[in-house]
Parts: sequence; C-alpha cells; structure tokens
Amino acid sequence: MIENLFDPVVLFFVLGVFAGVLNTGIKLPDAVYELLSIYLLVSIGLRGGVELSETDLSAFVQPAVLTLLLGIAIPVLAFAILRYAGRFNRPDAAALQWLTPAQTAGGQQPFRAPTTGSCSTKFS
Repeated sequence: MIENLFDPVVLFFVLGVFAGVLNTGIKLPDAVYELLSIYLLVSIGLRGGVELSETDLSAFVQPAVLTLLLGIAIPVLAFAILRYAGRFNRPDAAALQWLTPAQTAGGQQPFRAPTTGSCSTKFS
C-alpha cells in the first residue's frame, strides 16, 4: 500500500491537486512538459504491462472484448441518434459524432439540428 504512494502517477496527481488548490500557477517550459508527459505515459504503460503479464488470459479476454464492442457501438449509436433523432444529413452526422464541445464554435454541444443550411455552415 505505501509503495503505491510513491508511484509517479500518484505523485503527479497530488502535485496537480496542490498546485490547483494553492493557485500557484506553475508554468513549465514546453520541453519539460513534453518530457514529463512521455515519462508518465511510459510509467503507466510499463506498470500496465507488468500487471497484464501476471494476469491470467481468461481474466483478460472478457474486458478486452467488451472494450472493443463498446468502441464500435458508441460511434454507431451516436451516428444513429444524430442522423435520425437530430435530423442531420449523413456527412454531418458522421462528422459530429466525434466532436467535443471544445471543438465547436462557441463551445456548445453540436447536437441541435440546424434549421437551414448544412451543419458545417452553421458552426463555422
């Protein structure tokens, strides 16, 4: 339990919480930010790989299959909802299913059917 407290992921999370609570406004140079990002990704990947190597294959198959099925089902359902409930045309529904609010004009969810014109003209 105590060794988990010194895991890099946990330490960076705690540092982020303290920086946010104290409003320190910590600014890192781009090179340091990139290095830390790579370090965290490698740390997470290696730790996950070690855990996966110690896991029985039968315990791994069901979550892996469910993850793949959800990865397929969510975009298909989003397309169907946008296409039929949102009354978007096929290209707009296919494009909008991948957008987050930050990627749209005004930071709004783009799930409202435009009254006139295509969706691309409405949000550009």
